[in-house]
Amino acid sequence: MSTPNNQQQERLDNLQRLELESTIGFEGKVPNGLKLHPDRIHMIYPLGCNLVIENLQTRQQEFLLGHNNNISCLTISNNGKYIASGQVTFMGFKADIIVWDYATRDPYARLVLHKVKIEDLAFTCTDRFLISLGGQDDGAIIVWNMETKEPVCGSAAQHKSAGITYCLATSKEDEFQFYSAGSGTLRFWQLDVSNRKIRATDINTGIVKRIVKCMTVSLDGTFLYCGTTTGDILMIYIPACQ
Repeated sequence: MSTPNNQQQERLDNLQRLELESTIGFEGKVPNGLKLHPDRIHMIYPLGCNLVIENLQTRQQEFLLGHNNNISCLTISNNGKYIASGQVTFMGFKADIIVWDYATRDPYARLVLHKVKIEDLAFTCTDRFLISLGGQDDGAIIVWNMETKEPVCGSAAQHKSAGITYCLATSKEDEFQFYSAGSGTLRFWQLDVSNRKIRATDINTGIVKRIVKCMTVSLDGTFLYCGTTTGDILMIYIPACQ
């Protein structure tokens, strides 16, 4: 004999699900969360746990649904083939990274190793590797192989005496080099695929102490530009760091 609760659940299960067609809104809390796709036609940004792909010419929106909590970071591969998004989750649980196939709009891979939050994501210059940075409760950097969808290696993002690492940047010319920065930490990393290791070299800024929240490498690969919470920009000469 069915109970009123069971009958109500059956009615809910039989209801047709509504399909989201469009949204109006942009939260703006995700660092570097507004991206222009290399095709120069589509804009990509997170909205809660959804990823929005908007055509700038027709204003038509598409939605990538797969995260079960708010998206915390976003990046696009250099060739435009992949979109990678990370999320936050609850204490004690692992946070997902989803790599999306841009052509099909379907998930290409779900990468799960970090805890609580994904702080930042970055593709290497050849798009062969994806670098992921965990949040304060995780504190790890992991390198993923996009062909095998498996982790290559990982390491603590900073010294125990340093603060939180907030951002990543990759070399424009070498797929085995990248950078990380944050509060009291600025590091150059070298990936050794054959030995499955990443090796860090601390970049000395002397008496200049800053909290770096974003950074990028110049087009010629000579300088590393670091945006800070004090409003100034650190310009690091890359050959001197290696």
